[in-house]
Amino acid sequence: IVHIMDLYLVPVIAVVGILGNIVSFMVFVATYLKHMSSSVYLAGLAVSDSVFLFVVLISWSNNIGNRTYHQHGWCHLFVYLAYVSSFLSVWFVVCFTVERHIAVCFPLRRQKWCTACRARVLVVSISGLALMLYMFALWMTEVIDYYGGPFCSVKPKYYQVVAAINIADTLSTLILPTVVITVYHPTRSLSVYGRYVQSSSYNRLQMKVTKMLLIISTAFLICNIPSHVIRVYAFSMSLIDPAYTPSHRFVLVQKLMQFVYYCNFSINFILYNLSGKAFRRAMFRLFR
Repeated sequence: IVHIMDLYLVPVIAVVGILGNIVSFMVFVATYLKHMSSSVYLAGLAVSDSVFLFVVLISWSNNIGNRTYHQHGWCHLFVYLAYVSSFLSVWFVVCFTVERHIAVCFPLRRQKWCTACRARVLVVSISGLALMLYMFALWMTEVIDYYGGPFCSVKPKYYQVVAAINIADTLSTLILPTVVITVYHPTRSLSVYGRYVQSSSYNRLQMKVTKMLLIISTAFLICNIPSHVIRVYAFSMSLIDPAYTPSHRFVLVQKLMQFVYYCNFSINFILYNLSGKAFRRAMFRLFR
């Protein structure tokens, strides 16, 4: 079952996600939405999600005989891109969350702090940071012989280092972002509702964007937490018992949660269309 799902479901998730992200990027940079600071983060999110899904698709193509992912040079690059893009996707959502919190809870400061120019600077800065942070992947990975064939893996001498890095990566791409999103999630919901009731002059476009964020951030939590929890559990068990071998049921659950995790990079286009008229209107104007 897992093999069949991996063979047919992964490419569907990746291809549909990449196409949706391309359309989303065009909407956020080539329509009237481009003037909103939120659109800068969402355009960046579309790019990082697409890069991650592209790496997933290249890795999956090994199932149909394409060994590019496991070739020297490409191996290092794809591992590096996977780290960078997953980090950026998470933190663009966090930036969007904080930006919406400021726009809703501090409307007088919104025009000063929540500008497209500031958003571009922040997106470029975070991207530069990610590109530097994960450079270790370029020299800590190699192509090894695995059952008679090439396989992209961590160099044995760096196993312990990469294990420690993965712990830090979990903290920076799951725990800390989850705390930020969870803390602001109910605050944002109450603020949106309260300001909508109390102020008829409240910018309706800002309202719609904030409601869209509620859906995006909730989807982020649902798609990310299960996969990371399972990964942390498996890692902890391997530390406690070096001879630990996961059961078939555990592997099945782990694979299913991995599919859910991939969906996090693929479903935003659908969420944008479901959660607000502004995105749909901009998209229709773009392609009419």
